[in-house]
Amino acid sequence: MALAAPSMAGTWAVDKAQADQCYFSLEADANFQAFAPKLTFADPTEAQLTDESLPNDDEIAAISAFRQNVQGCRDLMGRAYQTHHPALSVAWDIRNAQADLVYGILLARRINYGNANALFDASYDAFVARTEDYAKLGSDRERKAFAEKLAAVLAQVRNGAAPVGTGKLRCRWADDVLACN
Repeated sequence: MALAAPSMAGTWAVDKAQADQCYFSLEADANFQAFAPKLTFADPTEAQLTDESLPNDDEIAAISAFRQNVQGCRDLMGRAYQTHHPALSVAWDIRNAQADLVYGILLARRINYGNANALFDASYDAFVARTEDYAKLGSDRERKAFAEKLAAVLAQVRNGAAPVGTGKLRCRWADDVLACN
């Protein structure tokens, strides 16, 4: 979705393009290529959603390395949101906090690839919905209230601990908090 920044409209596109380029460059990363057929962060295929396999040791190493590499891209995008759309930057933080939870339980082999893909996709869809809601806001007061609402959601996500123990789980987002059984 194209956003018109409340301020500094000329640089949002440049800053976002720089962050997008960072993400695109990671697609060529050997670590990413090692797990890309099994794991996606949005719009999974039916095969990815039904993949019951768990990551093997090589995939765990690749996903862990990718997570370290992706942090710079996350930071670039986060700065772009914070600079141009501060109210929406909290939605970006929610997306990343949710991703970190999914990575953690996938790498612990508590959920399979299919469940991880479903969680990533639902998190992405929620982010897109928040972006669309934000685009409808017309005043700074509305944007501030939106950010405050999202800050409460972010606190819930961060306070919702990853499941403890051992054994396979099936997880979903329940009001943005991870719920597993």
